[in-house]
Amino acid sequence: MLGQVIRLASSKTPGAILGLDDCVYYYTLENQQTLEQISLGAEVEFAEPENDASSILKKLLSKEFVKIINTQAVNYNFEINQTFISNQKNPSNVNILETIKNYDVCGESLSKQQALQEMIYIARACGANAVLNTKLDIFFNPLKKMIMFRYTGNLAQISSLKNNQDDSSSSLNNDIEVKPCLPIHIHKDLIHKSSPNDLLRLHIKTMLIVIMLLALPICGQMILKYNDIVSPSISIFFAILIGIICLVSYINIFPHKNYGYLRKQMH
Repeated sequence: MLGQVIRLASSKTPGAILGLDDCVYYYTLENQQTLEQISLGAEVEFAEPENDASSILKKLLSKEFVKIINTQAVNYNFEINQTFISNQKNPSNVNILETIKNYDVCGESLSKQQALQEMIYIARACGANAVLNTKLDIFFNPLKKMIMFRYTGNLAQISSLKNNQDDSSSSLNNDIEVKPCLPIHIHKDLIHKSSPNDLLRLHIKTMLIVIMLLALPICGQMILKYNDIVSPSISIFFAILIGIICLVSYINIFPHKNYGYLRKQMH
């Protein structure tokens, strides 16, 4: 089966692979000793486990790890919604008119296809008819069993693209004429310094930290002011309870809205 590495293995924790069946499989360092170094997001081929464990806990306890057979480094070119997508900077079968390298066009979602659509929507809104040098970042939250996909790439304007018969990585079957749009225009209202989901996560974590820092002084004041009404043990209990709730919430924060945006590259 084919899949993508969503978490790298270490000496203490197993790595995770998202299979084509949308199930998560696990592997250990021993499964990749004879292979080249595996990177996050790499496409790999692995042997399925004999017994299909129904939960992550069962997989970890039963040590049913998959064995990686080989890794795949694939260049891809395809056309979707009248937009040319490639993970190469200068595809051989494309006539590039303009490329914007100061900004990345990004799309993120819990769905890999939706993340791609979000990126394409922003590219078309800026007048681009191609996205080159695309990359896929994957963020895995094992506690919530959720996976966030983020596509990034460079806005480009092309005049035409032609299928290269010698290029087996291309998914184009025929010559396709891509009509150039208007000159690429960067809309300021689409620019974000970083991912909106990342910013939301940061704001929520900051708020939880503030709540945790305020909980102890407030409980201390309650002990001093209402010593006859509220016992110190009750105040300490509520302080610990608030701390535990904030800590659990802090660990489980994983905003996952669909977003498409532009991000200025940092040099």
